[in-house]
Amino acid sequence: MVTLETSFLLMTMAAFALAVSLVVTVAVNVDNNK
Repeated sequence: MVTLETSFLLMTMAAFALAVSLVVTVAVNVDNNK
């Protein structure tokens, strides 16, 4: 049984990781387009 707090924390971490990977991808694309 996963508590609501744990699931919320996991969702937050997943969203943060997704945002970081997205920013890194955009940064790499911009750097390659120079």
